[in-house]
Amino acid sequence: MKTLFLIVEGFSYQLAKKISVDLNKNTYTRLCRYVERVCKYSNDKRRTMKNFTNFQADETVTSKRKYQRGKRMRRNGSKWCFTMVECATVESNGKKKTRSLEVDIRFCENNKRTIESLKPMIVSRAAPGASIYTDCWKAYPAIAKELELEHFKVNHSKFFKDPKTGVHTNNVEGVHALIKRDSSRQFFRSPDKKSDIGLVLYLELAQWRVNRGLEARATGNTKNLFRSWLTILKQEVSDIKNKSNRI
Repeated sequence: MKTLFLIVEGFSYQLAKKISVDLNKNTYTRLCRYVERVCKYSNDKRRTMKNFTNFQADETVTSKRKYQRGKRMRRNGSKWCFTMVECATVESNGKKKTRSLEVDIRFCENNKRTIESLKPMIVSRAAPGASIYTDCWKAYPAIAKELELEHFKVNHSKFFKDPKTGVHTNNVEGVHALIKRDSSRQFFRSPDKKSDIGLVLYLELAQWRVNRGLEARATGNTKNLFRSWLTILKQEVSDIKNKSNRI
C-alpha cells in the first residue's frame, strides 16, 4: 500500500526506494502499470461525456533537446499527442483570465496529426455548437466546419495571444509542459522513451493527476491524490462485480 501511495503521488523509483528499502525495480514498474490502468478506467468514463463547450486544442510531439539545450529535436520514435482543455473565463483582481477545467490527452492515430486522426477525438468530447480555440494548423478549419463548431485561431508565427481578439492556446501549451516535466521527474526520461504500452498508460496517469488538481482548485478542497485513486479503484471493482453478476 505504501508503494502504491508513492507512485500515485509521483515519487520516482529512486525516491521510493529510500522510503521502502526492500522495493524492487520490477515490482515498482508492475505497480506503476496497475496504478495507471485504474487511472485509465477513470479517464475512459469521462470520455463518454460530450461536455467540452469552450475548449483549446493542440498537438505536441514528445522529444528531447539536443545536448539538453535549445529547441527540441524530433527523432525516430517521437510520438504525436493531441490535447483538449476545457476552459472558462474568470475575473481576478479586475482582470479576465482563462482557467483550465478539464484535460483530455491522447495519442494521435498512426502517429499523424491529420483530419482523420484528430476528428474522432474532437467528436468524442465536443458538445454540439462548442467553441474551439487552436493555432493555424491546417486540419482544424475543416474539422470545425464539418462538425459545426465555432472556431477561433491564433497565428503562432506572429504572436502567442492575438492582440485584437485575445485568442490564445496558453492553457493547453501549459498542460504539455507540465506532463513532459512530470515524466522526467518521476521516470527520468521523456515520455517517448517509454514502451508503447508504457507511454499510453503513463499519459492516462498524467491526465488523471492534472484533472484531480483542477478539480481541487475549482472546489477549494485539498488535493488528496491517493484517496481519490482508492475511490476510483473501489468503483472499478464494483463495476466488475456487477458485470459478472449479470452473466
